[in-house]
Amino acid sequence: MVERKETQTPTRFLPLGGEVWLLLPAKDEGENIGALVREAKALGYQVVVCDDGSLDHTASAAQAAGATVVRHKRNLGLAAAIRTLLDHFLVKGGPGNWAVLMDADGTMSPEDGLRLVAKGEATGADLVIGSRYRGRAEGIPLHRQIFSYGARFLFSLFFPMRGVTDYTIGFRAYRYEFLRQYVLRYPGYFSGEGFSASTELLLRARSLKPKVVEEGIHLDYARKGGGSKMRIWRTVREYLLLMYRLRGEL
Repeated sequence: MVERKETQTPTRFLPLGGEVWLLLPAKDEGENIGALVREAKALGYQVVVCDDGSLDHTASAAQAAGATVVRHKRNLGLAAAIRTLLDHFLVKGGPGNWAVLMDADGTMSPEDGLRLVAKGEATGADLVIGSRYRGRAEGIPLHRQIFSYGARFLFSLFFPMRGVTDYTIGFRAYRYEFLRQYVLRYPGYFSGEGFSASTELLLRARSLKPKVVEEGIHLDYARKGGGSKMRIWRTVREYLLLMYRLRGEL
């Protein structure tokens, strides 16, 4: 794990009169979470970590670094952690706020998250996707590259969205008002239980006709501490089932 440098808050990225929340689903990320939270706090974020049944010191490290921690007593999976974080944001946040959702494994940058918010503010977007295809990605294992390009091709073919290149990445910024509208239409957010949850949210959102834009990000697996949580064949199956379900729904 590479220790990040703390930086000064780039106020030009922050919405006028609003707050930016960083939402971090985390399972056994004690090696990464402290430095990540400290960096985000220095950038002006409200930081919330969902400790999804970790067996290490994730929760205590996040709290010591200044994050609010909500805990699942047992591991419920990524989708449940995202749901808990979005619910927390909708209760504690308010109009004018943004939620930035990203991985807690050190591969993504909180400063990039503020660039997503800046793009949303500048364009009036409801949802901003951090696209690895418009930025750069380093150190990605070959099997994950193949999966990502395959998923991009299939979702672009069957669920085309103008300007969207990265359907599967979870690094996104959501406007509070959009999430409030979305949860009224889809109270459970998504029906999937794993990595497909963020993609399902994006595709279901099409029924609300939101403005969706992308901003390039730097995805760097060299910064990752610990092993990957993704089980590739299980995830492939999840995405195929998602496509089958949504072809009939949307």
